[in-house]
Amino acid sequence: MENKKCFYLVEGECEEKLLKALKAQPALINPGTVKKFNAVQNEIPASRLMSFDPGSRVVLVFDTDTDVTEHLKRNIEMLEKVCSKVEVLTVAQGFGNIALDQGQVCAVSFSAAVSSDEIDIGVETHEDYRGKGLAAVLSDRMCEHILEVGKKPVWAHSSSNLGSMKTALKCGFVQDKINTVIRKNDSGG
Repeated sequence: MENKKCFYLVEGECEEKLLKALKAQPALINPGTVKKFNAVQNEIPASRLMSFDPGSRVVLVFDTDTDVTEHLKRNIEMLEKVCSKVEVLTVAQGFGNIALDQGQVCAVSFSAAVSSDEIDIGVETHEDYRGKGLAAVLSDRMCEHILEVGKKPVWAHSSSNLGSMKTALKCGFVQDKINTVIRKNDSGG
């Protein structure tokens, strides 16, 4: 972990919650200041640009629900000009939920894939916390949010992952179809 001063400009409340959860485990993230600011849709004011110390790291955190990136491109250009030593890292992400037990991440749910009308739910649970219903609780929260944003929740899993199938059924999903997975040949041929 680097000792540079770090600033996180997060698009909204979901991204702010994600950063706060990650900060609960310092090994996962550089310590720093978190401020709500939508760098995708708004230009960073000159007063804020001048507040970044040379050598600081600026992390722009936003989701991928828009194709309009003119402000984002301009913001990156301005950050690089005003503070020549500032590193700009764009972290595109969807949304998700984290279950913590005394500061330790025990389960996460997240948007594994996003289309114009559907969001595929992904869930990962630490082996010590499996079978306790955390995946179902987090998945239910994902479904609520997905429906709130006007999309349809979907669940894809490997046919051999019975735990994933049971969780999906517990959350009210029904089998629609079985997808084919195509893998690249490891031999290179």
